[in-house]
Amino acid sequence: MIHKLRKRHLMMWKVLFLLLVLGLIGSWALRPVFPTGELVGEATPEPEGKILQEYQAGGIKVNLRGGQQVEQLELNVLVPIKSPMATVFWTEKDKTVRMAGQIGKRGVYRFPVPKEMPYDGMVVFDPLKGDTLGVVQFQKAKNGSGL
Repeated sequence: MIHKLRKRHLMMWKVLFLLLVLGLIGSWALRPVFPTGELVGEATPEPEGKILQEYQAGGIKVNLRGGQQVEQLELNVLVPIKSPMATVFWTEKDKTVRMAGQIGKRGVYRFPVPKEMPYDGMVVFDPLKGDTLGVVQFQKAKNGSGL
């Protein structure tokens, strides 16, 4: 190698080393920081009372919990649903009345039951695909006190 070529070769390696160091520093400085305290959603509340009624809707187990009256709707997603989220609606006489909440692919989800509870069922609906994932019609309690 002649002197000029050797000098250019050494300079090229110095520039490559400098670019490598700057790339590492840049990748460390520009790494994404995800918001942890600002995530939408709340922690699943503790189960209230005992299971009063139990249903199965597709891969979702539905429990109605409470003491004397139903106080909580509990959904346990046993088989992961194919969409990233689904919406749970209360139904009354086969009509969708009110949204209870949203569920994800898997896990246990609990929603409060309205005090007046005029609803006789629930529907799990996938708004992205427009599919109904599960339908549950609640049974009336044997003692005649609501659900």
